Amino acid sequence: MQKKYSLDVITQNKIVKGAFIASTGAFMLALLDYLGTVQIDNPLITSLIVFLTPTLVNAIKEWMAGN
Repeated sequence: MQKKYSLDVITQNKIVKGAFIASTGAFMLALLDYLGTVQIDNPLITSLIVFLTPTLVNAIKEWMAGN
């Protein structure tokens, strides 16, 4: 059980998982730029990629989670 106002192991794991999910948008942009499939100068496409990638990763993580 997570403790209030504490950086216990459970809290640290949640922070690491959140940081990983948040970084997937930047990773996807870097990968697409490397592959040359998206123009980084287009703010609409960039914003969609940065928003949708972590959202989808989190949705898949929650879908896979269960009791």
